Amino acid sequence: MKNHLAKKLGVSALSGLMLVNTILPAYAAKDDDDGPYTIPKVQTYSTKSTAEYSEAQLSDGVVEYGEIDFLVRSYNNTIVSNRYTYSNMRDAYEEAEGTGASSSPSGGYASSDREMDKALDDLNKGISSYRNNIKELNNKLDSITNESDKIAINNQIAGLQNSMATLEVQKGYIQSIQEVNTTMSDMMSSMANGSGMSASGLRNYYLQFAEAEATMVKAAQGMYPTYYQLVYNLEQLQANLEMAETAYQGTLVRQELGMCTENDVADALYNVTNLKSSISNLENQMASLKQEFCKLIGRNFNEDITFGALPEVDYEYIASIDLYQDIETALANNYSVNSKKNTMSDYGPGTNSATRTSDRYALDAERENVRSEVNKAYLDIQTKKTELDMAKEKCANAERQMKNSEEQYNLGMISKLEYEQKKVSFVAEETACKTAESALLDAVNTYKWILMGL
Repeated sequence: MKNHLAKKLGVSALSGLMLVNTILPAYAAKDDDDGPYTIPKVQTYSTKSTAEYSEAQLSDGVVEYGEIDFLVRSYNNTIVSNRYTYSNMRDAYEEAEGTGASSSPSGGYASSDREMDKALDDLNKGISSYRNNIKELNNKLDSITNESDKIAINNQIAGLQNSMATLEVQKGYIQSIQEVNTTMSDMMSSMANGSGMSASGLRNYYLQFAEAEATMVKAAQGMYPTYYQLVYNLEQLQANLEMAETAYQGTLVRQELGMCTENDVADALYNVTNLKSSISNLENQMASLKQEFCKLIGRNFNEDITFGALPEVDYEYIASIDLYQDIETALANNYSVNSKKNTMSDYGPGTNSATRTSDRYALDAERENVRSEVNKAYLDIQTKKTELDMAKEKCANAERQMKNSEEQYNLGMISKLEYEQKKVSFVAEETACKTAESALLDAVNTYKWILMGL
C-alpha cells in the first residue's frame, strides 16, 4: 500500500536539486512492520516529474503541467517549513518520550492571509464591475432594434460572463488556500505553548501537514486550466474588439451620410472603449494569477514564467473508472477519516462509552461524506464530458458557417461587418468548447485528488 501511494504522490532527490523530504498521504492499512498507529516519519519518494523532466527543464521559465507536483513539494516555502516543523516535533517527541515540546515555528500564515484578503477584495471588485457592465448592456439591449447591434452586444455580454466566471474560479482557489492557512495557523498556536503532546496528537499533526501539502499541489494544478480559460476569453474579447472597431468605422461613414446620429457614434465608440478596458482587466487577471502560481511553486512572485501546453483529457481513465472500488480507495486514504480513526486508537480504559459512541457516529458520518463526495465528483465528470460533447458539436457547426461566410465575403456577397459578426460567433463557440475541455480536465483532477485523500 505504501509503495503504491508513494508512486502517486511523491517527489525524489534529483541530481543538482535539493533533497526533498516529503510528507506521505494518509496511512490506510496496518502493515506487519509499521502499522498505522506508529508515529510517521517524513520520507522521500519519487514522482513522474523527475523521470520525465531534466534538471534544466525543472528550473527554466517554462512550467509544464507535469512539473507542478515536484516544484510545489520541493520549493514552496510553507511546505518546506511544514516538513521541518514536523520533523522537529517528531524528534522532540521521541527525545522527551511523549512530551512533544517544540518551539513555535514561523510559517508566515497571517501575512499570507493578508495578501490573499487583498487578492479576494480585488477579485470581488472585478466581479462586481463585470456584473454592472452586463446589467448595463442588458438594459441597452431592450431598446435596440438593429439586429447587427444586438449580436454585437450579446457577444460582449458572453465575453463578460466568461471573464466573470473565471474570476469566481480564482476566488474559490484562494479561499481554499486560506482554509489551509487557518488550519496551519491554529496548529502553530497550539504548539507555541510547548505543552505535552500525545502520540495521537502528533499523528494528527502529520495528517494535517500532509493534507495541507496536497491541497497546495492541487491548487497549483487547478490554476493551469484557469489560466487557459483566461487565454480563451482574451481571444474572444479581441475578436469582439475587432468587430466593434469595424462597426464604429461604419457608424462614422453613416454619420457623414446623415444615416445615424451622434448618439449612435458615441454608443459605437463606447463599445470599443469598453472592450479595450475588459481586455486590459483580463490581462491584469492573467498577471495576477501568474504571481499566485509563482508563489505556490516557490518562485519569485513577479518571475516571468510561461505555462506549457494544457494536458489533454485522459478519456481512457474516464472510461476505466470503477466507482465502487474508487470509493473504497478514497475511504482508505481520506485525511479526515484517518484522523478520526487515529484519535480513537488512543482510547484508554477510562474512556467512557458516550465518548466512544459519539466518535464512532462521527467517523461513520465522515465516511458517508467521503462516499458522497466521490459519487458527486464522478457525476461531475460525466456532466462535464456531456457538456464538452455538446460544445464540440456546436463548434463544428459554427466552423461550417464561418467557412461559408468567408467564401461569401471573398465573393463580395456580405459586408466586412457581417463577416466579422460570424467570426465572433465562431470564436465564441470555440471558446466555449475549449473552456468545457479545461473544465473536464479540472473535474478529472479533482476526482483523482479525492481518491488520494482530499
